[in-house]
Amino acid sequence: MAFCSGPAAGPATKFFEERFQNASPLARVGLIETLAQAENEHGAARSLFEKAQSDGDPKVRFHAARANCYLSPIAVGTNGASQARQNAIPVFVELLNDPQLAVDAARELGRIGSDANPAISPLKRLIQSAPSDAQVYFAIALWNIEKDTQIILPVLLEAVGSEDDLVRASVAQVLCEIAPESKGAADALFGLYDDPSFAVRWHAKQCSKGR
Repeated sequence: MAFCSGPAAGPATKFFEERFQNASPLARVGLIETLAQAENEHGAARSLFEKAQSDGDPKVRFHAARANCYLSPIAVGTNGASQARQNAIPVFVELLNDPQLAVDAARELGRIGSDANPAISPLKRLIQSAPSDAQVYFAIALWNIEKDTQIILPVLLEAVGSEDDLVRASVAQVLCEIAPESKGAADALFGLYDDPSFAVRWHAKQCSKGR
């Protein structure tokens, strides 16, 4: 349910904009998230999100860019929503340099997909240098952007042995997409059928049902 809608949406947006400037970084993030919930109903907060993408705090920039990515075409029009996503891409690419936000930024770039091609080179560098569990998320983002297995498949196959259930479940989802064209991916996916985690087993077996 939207936080505010209809005639109240405009005044509510102005209320938040007036308080945004002098708020703490944490409060600015909260204001962005609150307005993002209302965006399904109206597009008046778009200018605030755009400005906040240049905020001095990286977490504020991240949340503003993410809010821009989820602007409703109903609220801002199809072209407006598409342009907002395009404007968010450089913010996420820059945040790949932030150790605390790099994985979250990579996830958002992966959700954007092929339009996020400026992230390809930075993601490839991170796959080579980041800790192993983080490499997985950079590899998944790269797959969602360019659908090339050459770099990511070795990372995914190694991550099958991760101790983190969430990592293995994420790997299973991507291996499912790759398996039809890669025996290595198919074999690794089959090996996850007996994984101790229900979520991992579910993703692996759902893949086999879909083929």
